[in-house]
Amino acid sequence: MRKSSRQIRLPARYWDDVLPERPPPVQLNREEDSTSTVVDYTSATVASQATAANTSISLVAFWSRPSAFGVTRKYAMPPGSRFIHDPDQSITLSDLTDIPSQGTVARCHKYGPFSNQSALSLAHWYWKSPNKSMRDFHDLLQIIKNPTFSIPDVANTGWNAAFCALGENREDLDDADSAWIEDDGWKTVPISIDVPFHRRMKNPGTHSYFVGNMRCRSIVSVIKEKLTSQTDQP
Repeated sequence: MRKSSRQIRLPARYWDDVLPERPPPVQLNREEDSTSTVVDYTSATVASQATAANTSISLVAFWSRPSAFGVTRKYAMPPGSRFIHDPDQSITLSDLTDIPSQGTVARCHKYGPFSNQSALSLAHWYWKSPNKSMRDFHDLLQIIKNPTFSIPDVANTGWNAAFCALGENREDLDDADSAWIEDDGWKTVPISIDVPFHRRMKNPGTHSYFVGNMRCRSIVSVIKEKLTSQTDQP
């Protein structure tokens, strides 16, 4: 079988921003150094430069040197003129394409779409837990952007002890540690009951059932308040 000479046309999505190809050879009768064919342009083409409306001007065709792709340009100039500079010397690739240019902000590929290590660390903190929402993340950013936010204060805080103190009663802490507590010691405790089921039942074993919340107070705090009160009579 003989190979077909038909050229394959590329899909439309590959048409934009394609570098020019070498043009097919054209048989032209022109001199190598300067001029060749005389071209007539009517006054309608060069109306901005003509002095009469219905006169014709004889221009000479000048050919530029071939580019790296073998492309040449033809310029129509008055007789006796010559090139003193390259008209295309300031043209760049961006001038030859209609694709919108992207941002020029340089980013480190080590952090992916993030610009620095701090942004990457915050993103890692957010994505590693499924319980956080985008609103929680923006709340965290508002805390960091607050002018009163201090990184040294955060680094020097004993977080484990502070979180444990949040669930304690005033009488369970020292006077210095419990000065911020303003309640009277009452707290809400969830009540659950463990119910055993026989091993031959559908769900054997012990199962815990929540029955409600109970408001209670430590008996030690009640006795201590009674003994230290100056208004209560014995």
